Amino acid sequence: MITDFTTTLPQGKRYIAYGGDFGDYPNDGTFCLDGVMFADLSPKPQYYEVKKVYQNVSVAVNRDLSTGNGRIEVFNKNYFEPAVYDIKMDS
Repeated sequence: MITDFTTTLPQGKRYIAYGGDFGDYPNDGTFCLDGVMFADLSPKPQYYEVKKVYQNVSVAVNRDLSTGNGRIEVFNKNYFEPAVYDIKMDS
């Protein structure tokens, strides 16, 4: 846990503090919680969506692969670098 951002309640319970919990004024409120990770660095549900959107390739399947007529298209989103990937297909 990040100890620099923790504070202790009068009852002795520690918690992760932010946005004015230290008595600072003015402050950004909950602005620091707008990211894709929680303060303890565990991922929020949005993390997985961002991970998918930011991936460097997209893959599409055209037709039915089980008949042998199918085609897999891999599109490189690294526009200025060649795609260097090992692609394997299990049957």
